[in-house]
Amino acid sequence: MLNIGLFGGKDFGISRVKFNSPEWYEMFRWALQEADRLGIILGAHNCDGWSSSGGPWITPEMSMKQYVWTKTIVTGGRKVSIQLPKPYSEKDFYRDVAVVAIRTNETPGSFYICKPKITLLTGNDGNASRDAFNQFLGTGSRKPSAISADWLADGNPVSALPVVRGDQIEFAFDKLFRADKIVIHPRKRFMWADATAFVSRYSLWGSDNGHSYKQIASFEIKGLNESVETAIPPSEYRFYRLQIDNLSDFDSFLPFTIAEAELLKADEKPLFTPVMPSLMAKTVSAKAGRMIDFERLPAIVSEEYFPKTPNTVDVSAFMNSDGAFSWDVPNGNWAIIRFGYTTTGATNAPATAEGTGLECDKMDTVALNVHFSNFPARLIKEAGSLAGSTFRYIFVDSWECGYQNWTGNFPAEFEKRRGYSIMPWLPVLCGMNVTQPEQMDAFLYDFRKTIAELIEEYYYKHFSQLCHRIGMDFHAEVTYGGAGYPPLDILKANSYADLPMFEFWAGHNPATSYPEYTPTYQPEYNFPAFAAAMYNKPVMGAESYTAQAHYSESPWDLKCFGDRAYCSGINQFILHSYVHQPFDRKPGMTLLLWGSHFNRNNLYWDHLSDWLTYHARIQSVLQEGKQVSRLLVYAGDQQPQALDFLADLKLPFGYPVSLCNQDILLSKTKEKKNKVLCGGSEFDLLILPGSSGMNIATLEAIEQLVHQGANLYGPRPRR
Repeated sequence: MLNIGLFGGKDFGISRVKFNSPEWYEMFRWALQEADRLGIILGAHNCDGWSSSGGPWITPEMSMKQYVWTKTIVTGGRKVSIQLPKPYSEKDFYRDVAVVAIRTNETPGSFYICKPKITLLTGNDGNASRDAFNQFLGTGSRKPSAISADWLADGNPVSALPVVRGDQIEFAFDKLFRADKIVIHPRKRFMWADATAFVSRYSLWGSDNGHSYKQIASFEIKGLNESVETAIPPSEYRFYRLQIDNLSDFDSFLPFTIAEAELLKADEKPLFTPVMPSLMAKTVSAKAGRMIDFERLPAIVSEEYFPKTPNTVDVSAFMNSDGAFSWDVPNGNWAIIRFGYTTTGATNAPATAEGTGLECDKMDTVALNVHFSNFPARLIKEAGSLAGSTFRYIFVDSWECGYQNWTGNFPAEFEKRRGYSIMPWLPVLCGMNVTQPEQMDAFLYDFRKTIAELIEEYYYKHFSQLCHRIGMDFHAEVTYGGAGYPPLDILKANSYADLPMFEFWAGHNPATSYPEYTPTYQPEYNFPAFAAAMYNKPVMGAESYTAQAHYSESPWDLKCFGDRAYCSGINQFILHSYVHQPFDRKPGMTLLLWGSHFNRNNLYWDHLSDWLTYHARIQSVLQEGKQVSRLLVYAGDQQPQALDFLADLKLPFGYPVSLCNQDILLSKTKEKKNKVLCGGSEFDLLILPGSSGMNIATLEAIEQLVHQGANLYGPRPRR
């Protein structure tokens, strides 16, 4: 590495010896000693794998968490004594938060009243073809494995059932059951591709005896994370089976799941009927289809449909520790919601067996302290006198751990930050109608904003503080923004990193995996580059030339991708990747199929020095420079954040922009001679985003700048 000009490296803990063992640390110390001898700076990822911060030392109590609930409909005017079902949980971990009651016009549907036994039936390999599975249905000659799945009708789409092609879900009733439609909630918490384009195909079958089945209907659903009703021919059977016939290919490690499934009569509503559109996205439970989903409001049914004020009653005192509930229920129909939380079950990945464990809670400094003390601090201790010099930094790679929407202290944190209690609003998180749509939407925004602040302060900021206290630097690929990421002030979170980082790919032809450059109208906008410029960080790094390994690309093939990255604000490349080659077989080891292959088995390896020197010269100049722009764009107050709107500005070629957030707008901007001064630069124009909402503090800061003489362009906020 030294011979060709590579002077830094990141260690992801991949080795032939057991991770975190004495032998592993012996190898780690040897690598540091060699690096010190050769003048190479090293850093290490903060856990095994590349995402994100976890390991076997993280218990469910310290892991990423999600809220869960069960809903029970009761009729009032009497004392009700019932057992409230315990909400779904992962890893046998569940904690109650509250029990709340809310008046509702819901009436229990026939499916809810009959409570059929729900079972997942799967073939031997879980991937039986449709023809083979249909043959089984007709003959009954093979008995599939069966998994109880009654939680598919609990009104909570978090309690989802992983399924594959060929699987069936059986609904067994005590007597004939009439159905006119089926409601399915297909769920995938996260995927890189467009969730709205995902297609799942199904067939529904009926039987009188549970052995011989007739097909009732076949249909498809486009999209994810929303309940979809499909009409079927009126049917009456004791047994129904829903077969998963086909699924779109998907591009993430999380399985496809069915979250809710109910058979209903034509005039009935499913148990999970969220009044707020895109509820799963708005509550940080699953990926949104589009950023516009966060601005959708329900259609006004009637003035009487939405209560004027929240009518939630806290009835936690009427449930004991076993879930037994007894309450004198006022007249009317009431929904009793048992609300709590469990772990998301997210683990660090891709990691060795010895290094795999739950991801730490990103909204709790105690959990991060536990993680840091169990691995990063151990690395620093093992480095001894080389810590802070040769062993220079701890690294947090890209966010690939899904979503988190709860932590143990969330109610207190919410009230401290937002100024009101979350308790009367808990039913909104469960899809219930609490008050006027605009107020419920404002609460959901406050909910996401609280999550954003907790991740920013208790994960990224605290991680930086832990590193700095012991003389280490903190490098981070903070979330990149958009509908697929959790809420976060991404510019502010990047400000805590000594080296904010992005990533760029050497895009490939899917048919060949070979890099093919496609020219674009302008460089890619990215949050870390904007953050580096605004928070005065001269060096901004990137995981560089990431690709699907082809083993034949050359510097010439890669050059255009690098040039575009330089134009986007990146000024330090971290090559992805140099993988240790323990043997001489060609082409050698790579990180699965990811990355261009920079290693000694490359045919041009011995001639690579000039190309790397060329990059070093460019980076040296760029790191001494400063972003030049005459246009300052406000990132907006929406959560999550995204940069999609920048393309809608349709600026003339050659007019780059800078980006600011609320923190910068409120504390680092001022007007002088009709210009906005910010981050050591002056801007002729402040441009607003196209989102419909804006915080009062933001409006007041903009108003002050305009009254002082600054020029403003953009749509007027509507709310």
